[in-house]
Amino acid sequence: MLVDATSAKPVFGFVTNGNEFRFIKLLKTETPQYALSDLFALDSRDDIYIVLKVLKHLAHLIRNS
Repeated sequence: MLVDATSAKPVFGFVTNGNEFRFIKLLKTETPQYALSDLFALDSRDDIYIVLKVLKHLAHLIRNS
């Protein structure tokens, strides 16, 4: 994936092992800053809905960028 280093928009991503998800937000400032979400596990009843909601929001951001 190519990232425009001059862009002021944050970069979003996630890491997963197939069952657990952690979302990441990177702010490209002079000193890059990032934020990590809580760890969400798909075997936790409510977490699957949160993961799906975040993934849907990320898809919306991609479509509208």
